[in-house]
Amino acid sequence: MVIRDIPNVKENTVIVPSKTVLFKENDFSKDIYIVKRGKIRILKKIGSRQVQLMTVEAGGIFGEISMFDNGPRTATAVAAEDTELIKMTPALFSESLKKVPEWFMAIARVLSQRIRQTDSRLGLSGPVVNEVNVSAILLYLASGSKDNEGMILSEVEKTLSALLNIPINEMEIVFASLVKKKVVELTADKIKVSSVESLTEHLAGLRNQLSQSFII
Repeated sequence: MVIRDIPNVKENTVIVPSKTVLFKENDFSKDIYIVKRGKIRILKKIGSRQVQLMTVEAGGIFGEISMFDNGPRTATAVAAEDTELIKMTPALFSESLKKVPEWFMAIARVLSQRIRQTDSRLGLSGPVVNEVNVSAILLYLASGSKDNEGMILSEVEKTLSALLNIPINEMEIVFASLVKKKVVELTADKIKVSSVESLTEHLAGLRNQLSQSFII
């Protein structure tokens, strides 16, 4: 991972003392963190116990699942020692769509691998799953955008293709579906989320549709 490629590294670098809680399970926050120095413990409450899932060390990334989930954090992150971090807000991530440096692709590889593994375990595939994942990322990017003028379509397509391993023709089907449902607007060169609220509601409906397809 090439940290020098990250925009405004100095301005977005933070040093946290040992035992600092970056976020708690069920918190609503969307920042992604990259560890420059130190260690972060990832914890999850199981029953009455707090279980350590993993330790993230220098060069590691954590908090990235929030990119795909508009809901609360799924675990707690605590500094195991004095730690130096790069904090990536949704706005900074959106800014990074202007180019795709090596550090961005490192995140993309982690995310796409996790999504593929989860979908494989659950037997999920097809247009609805594609629409869920694309909608979640568009929602993340729209939440971090400083304006509502839309994003460059070709760059969004390239980014989504890298993250989700979806062919462009399948992505175009998803976009057409979102336009038809009036949650996304398309022009010749830009894509725009009509409103964060309507896309959030649509994503919740898709997830409910998927959950009802399983017998539990």
